[in-house]
Amino acid sequence: MRTTLIALCAAVALVGALGSGAWAGDVFSYGGHYYFLTEVLNWVDAEAAAAVEGGHLVTVNDSDEHNWLVSTFTDESYWIGFHRPSGVDYLWASGEPVTFTNWVLDEPTMGEEYYVAMNQHEPGGWNDVGASWMLAGIAEVVPEPSSLLALAGGLLCLGGLVKRRA
Repeated sequence: MRTTLIALCAAVALVGALGSGAWAGDVFSYGGHYYFLTEVLNWVDAEAAAAVEGGHLVTVNDSDEHNWLVSTFTDESYWIGFHRPSGVDYLWASGEPVTFTNWVLDEPTMGEEYYVAMNQHEPGGWNDVGASWMLAGIAEVVPEPSSLLALAGGLLCLGGLVKRRA
């Protein structure tokens, strides 16, 4: 019975922290947000995959977040949420204001390249690329307040069970 309660509390905490749990691969946490990689897709489909999980391709708000992303996602180039939907200005898919960029030298070129990849030409460097590129995307999910309540409830339940055992 006690083992069943502990498992139930742990499940509530996990669902609260990670939502649907439908992500393949590792899930990382930074600043209260969750990050995971999409499958290898074009930018539009990678953004759609992130949206299915309640997020967007990552919005890089400052150099601290950027440095964390570079140290966490080092293997190859990845989609980020920066794009140029109107063909004029770059915007974040999340709608957040642009407060940080990290273009490599001579970028963006502003040609027929409307999407941005990170780790291009140098670790963490940004480059605008074309729609036919296929990369994994870094998805970012900001937990809903109800998810945080489920996480807190699960952790409190676990804490109560451990305290009773002591």
